[in-house]
Amino acid sequence: MNFPHLESAERTDTGRRRHNNEDAVLRLPEHGLFCVADGMGGAAAGELASHAVVNALRRGFQEVTPAAPPAYPGLDSRIGLASRLLDEASRWIRERAEEMGVSGTGTTVVSLLFDAWQPGRGVCLHAGDSRAYLYREGRVKQLTRDHSVAAAAGISDEKSLPAFFRGVVTRAVGLDPHVDLEVTPFDVHPNDLYLLCSDGLTKMLSDADIAKMIKKQLAVAGLEGMTMRLVDAANEAGGEDNVSVILVQVGPALPAPHEGAPESAGAAGPGNVPAAAAGAVPAAGPGEALTPPTAHPPAATDHGVLRGATPVSAHGGGGEAATPVTADYQLAGEQKENHGWLRLLGAIFGRKPSRR
Repeated sequence: MNFPHLESAERTDTGRRRHNNEDAVLRLPEHGLFCVADGMGGAAAGELASHAVVNALRRGFQEVTPAAPPAYPGLDSRIGLASRLLDEASRWIRERAEEMGVSGTGTTVVSLLFDAWQPGRGVCLHAGDSRAYLYREGRVKQLTRDHSVAAAAGISDEKSLPAFFRGVVTRAVGLDPHVDLEVTPFDVHPNDLYLLCSDGLTKMLSDADIAKMIKKQLAVAGLEGMTMRLVDAANEAGGEDNVSVILVQVGPALPAPHEGAPESAGAAGPGNVPAAAAGAVPAAGPGEALTPPTAHPPAATDHGVLRGATPVSAHGGGGEAATPVTADYQLAGEQKENHGWLRLLGAIFGRKPSRR
């Protein structure tokens, strides 16, 4: 096992308002891989999409023997593998959606990859508004930026947006052949706690609420109990959506780095895939080159959370479909009240978002 210093636990729940769970979670501790996906596009379609992502990652990483370095792949190589697997899942989701006669099926994804060569570092890979957090020394820090209309507009509370724009994400798996994946490196310290979650948690609990709960209850509840308490708290606050949580706890001491550890993604900036990662794994299709995700510089920052994204989809969650952004939109009836917001978003994105 390459990651004896990591312990983890998970919990996923339908919530109080939904009839089925479109979230999916994955833990592969022997590979230092953890993932949460939040499906969209209708009950059956959303569940299909989120499970396609975790199944693709599970299948691809389990084909890699979890040997110790130097036999085990470096971090760049595994980033490349994850990117290729998510591209494959995206294409598969698109094909199944067409067969089912539904439009805009997709899923968010947020995942953590820890480095087997240099245990002091890892990366987060994500698309959408599912989040990764770091809890360190009593404080919570969001590691990811939301790929959403609200975040792109610099709005921290979605409730200030017209309902038309709430829950709209700007990146997802399943809408395009290649996933616009953001890669964010982070340093790993002893006793760190990492949290992956769908927006069913963060809609109901603020960052301060989450930090307070962890600080007061983790030592008593343990990882398993803490996942249950976070999910229960989201449900007690209304449980408006499916809610999924993965916690990853770092031990009190990190293993020593392996000799000859390669330079890797730790030097990459948010939004960039290292060149080595992009070319580390052959493309899924014959003669098809793996396209690194495009880096989008942030428009602004808010407490370390990067803002700004390129729109590619609309995510209503809880059974609402996702639709690629197009150059046209129509207004009718109650939609007219959102005309000003459409013009604003057109200015932000350089094109007019569509209304599904």
